[in-house]
Amino acid sequence: MTQMNTLRLTLALGEDESPSSFASRLAALNTAGGMANFLLDLGLTSRFVADGYDWALDDLATLAGISSASLATHAARRIGGGDYMIREERVPREFLRRSRLHVCPACLQDDFACAAGPQIMRRPELHAYGRMAWLLRPIRTCAKHNLGLVEMFNTTTTRPSELYDFAHAIRTEWPRIDTLLAIAPRREPSVLETYILDRIRNGRGAGWLDTCSLYGVVTICELVGAVSLQGPTPNLKLFSEDERAAAGAAGYAIASQGEEALRRFFSSLQETCQSQAGQAGPQAIYGRLYQGWGYGGKRSEASPLRDVLRQHIVETTPVGPGTSVLGMIVEKRSVHSIYTLSRATGQHPARLRKILIEAGLVPEDATDVVDNRIVFNAEEAERLVRRLDTSVPLKDVAGYLNCPRVHARLLYEREFLRPVVDASVSMASGKHAFAKEDLDDFLERLLRSATPMSYREAGFSDLPGAAKKACCSAMEIVALVLEGRLKRLGRDLNQQGYLALLVDVEEVRALVRLNIKAQGMTLREIERRIGTNTKVVEALIRAGDGPLPTLTVVNPVNRCPQTVVPFEALDAFEREYIGLTHLARERGVHHIVLRKQLDAAGVVPALRREKFGATFYRRIELPVP
Repeated sequence: MTQMNTLRLTLALGEDESPSSFASRLAALNTAGGMANFLLDLGLTSRFVADGYDWALDDLATLAGISSASLATHAARRIGGGDYMIREERVPREFLRRSRLHVCPACLQDDFACAAGPQIMRRPELHAYGRMAWLLRPIRTCAKHNLGLVEMFNTTTTRPSELYDFAHAIRTEWPRIDTLLAIAPRREPSVLETYILDRIRNGRGAGWLDTCSLYGVVTICELVGAVSLQGPTPNLKLFSEDERAAAGAAGYAIASQGEEALRRFFSSLQETCQSQAGQAGPQAIYGRLYQGWGYGGKRSEASPLRDVLRQHIVETTPVGPGTSVLGMIVEKRSVHSIYTLSRATGQHPARLRKILIEAGLVPEDATDVVDNRIVFNAEEAERLVRRLDTSVPLKDVAGYLNCPRVHARLLYEREFLRPVVDASVSMASGKHAFAKEDLDDFLERLLRSATPMSYREAGFSDLPGAAKKACCSAMEIVALVLEGRLKRLGRDLNQQGYLALLVDVEEVRALVRLNIKAQGMTLREIERRIGTNTKVVEALIRAGDGPLPTLTVVNPVNRCPQTVVPFEALDAFEREYIGLTHLARERGVHHIVLRKQLDAAGVVPALRREKFGATFYRRIELPVP
């Protein structure tokens, strides 16, 4: 290749200037024959420069006396397969503007206004230059002037030699520059445009969008935004540039927040879906979001969006095993709708709805929602239906467990047995229904620690008999068994189920006694404690009149009502009062002598013998011995 020498006339490379714009201005400075002929004379072509081939940029840099790295920084370098590299970002050809030249008129006027040098050099095509950002299709706004880019030149209607010749376009269209400035829309760059330029200049960040290719980001944002603005089935092919810009900004506002924000958006589409058909599927709900993948999209740049949508569909839409969702076969169903569960089980949708609401799988306010729009956990729902199909009504539980009917109801009321769902929806007869597996599990737990007995040993009894002998309820004994507190358990080999359980009555009696914590002292215990007789104690606790209050409690042995004095009340009584006989023993004198001494000292009894059968003094009023 011919050794390149630096041209005598050169220009400074503009900020963010594309290589083709720079080559075009260099050609305009050195020749009148246009960029294509200028480069051909030097062994280059416009296309090689525009495609950013390294050797072409090296030669161009040598001609201009600048570094090739400065040119490469703002180049779209072709790498094969129709793709380009812009710094560290790989983009397809569709990402770039090639035949239509978009510019910011204000930037071009600033370039020319700042031109220096002799008058002969003050030509617009030498100073106004094209920015790399203007070659990117998603960039529609100048961030410096808050102006929308306008189309200045369309090379599809000109000679091929004028393709990429920016200086030629400026020379031809400069008379219209004021008109172009007047028609440029006033607006700020969108958040998507800002993101694109920042990512090209500074590299990727740590957000979810940064895991996507740059072209994928644009595709995702425009698609998501179009659906959010116009519903599930927008026709992006008919969108104007302004509509695409609005869609991209709206989509970026969602996608930039990551997967959870996208899934919330997908959920909103589910909630607003207008289809009332029971079999309405993902295509009816997600529209273009689904169609772009379900029917063989050619590019994979937006595959992260597809993956999030697929996962969302599988987890929230009633698609069954074997169904293809966005190119992958579903192996296991995640959710059912009432429609799909009805088809799978043969149950009527209305009954299923009531059952699912009662079981808590469906919200109570979903009574008016159509069958295909109510979704719930598939595994839990299928298990619920299976349990109901083999359930036992309450009236038959006694026979199934082999227990008295009253015990069966008590087991339900004490929640040892729980119905599958409420009686109002569980069975056609309106009775509570209990799953056989739950009843079997109850019996297994009840008899788990029982020792087989071919005959009933002394002191053992079945549950009804033990309850009667221990003066407690059968449910108390059941609780003791299930809690593991009864250690001596037998299993009558001549019986089945509930009545096969044998318990040691004395062990039960001891435990149920301990279950009742003493709350006070009985009358006999008080007699011994304060050293008096029954009549005195009865006078002291006389209702509404005596100084000792009482409680009625259950006797821990026979479970009958019993009157006791609370411990704290008796302690308070003894701190305040003392009987004459008790006081005489403490002081070592006869009670008659002591009485005369107290009378002489003017101490009056607080509780008189005439009323209470004994004399009591307040301790605080007694003289010190």
